[in-house]
Amino acid sequence: LSSSSAASDVYKRQGFDDPVKDSQRSFRTILNALSQPGTVGHLDAISLNQAPSTWTEAMWAVAMTLLDGDTRVWLSPSLATPVALASLQFHTSCPISQKPGEADFVFVGHPIEQPDWSSLRQGEAEFPDLWATVILQVPGIEVVEPNNPSGEESIAPSVAPHVAPHVAPHVAPFSTWELRGPGIK
Repeated sequence: LSSSSAASDVYKRQGFDDPVKDSQRSFRTILNALSQPGTVGHLDAISLNQAPSTWTEAMWAVAMTLLDGDTRVWLSPSLATPVALASLQFHTSCPISQKPGEADFVFVGHPIEQPDWSSLRQGEAEFPDLWATVILQVPGIEVVEPNNPSGEESIAPSVAPHVAPHVAPHVAPFSTWELRGPGIK
């Protein structure tokens, strides 16, 4: 094999094991999580051959499922490896944007690589498809129910990403985010 055909084989192997069934299962999981803010979807049952080295398999499954030739994507520097770019082109044909403000999807490998959110595409309540969607990679996540002795549903659940020091040494080992907004109890 020549080196270019061996490299091509690497790109081909980095997709779903069963492209039809796995992409359908992945899509249902992602759609459920996005339509019910604050819920956690599990993509660990989805078979992937191998995600690029700087990507979690869950994030790679999201990219393999949601990106296509009409979907502009921006990748943070840690995700924009030559193998990842070539694999995305092979499997999804998505256009890669050099500016996050031009992208439909913004994939962020580490929290410190987030672009200024005000620079991203802004939609409207009537046209939510005009907003950019940000996908932030975290090594793990745990939903923590709020301590609410009054029983009221006004407190939103907290989401605590598990950040392993060897994965992202610049991130505190445990962070907590509180989710608020339309659709979140």
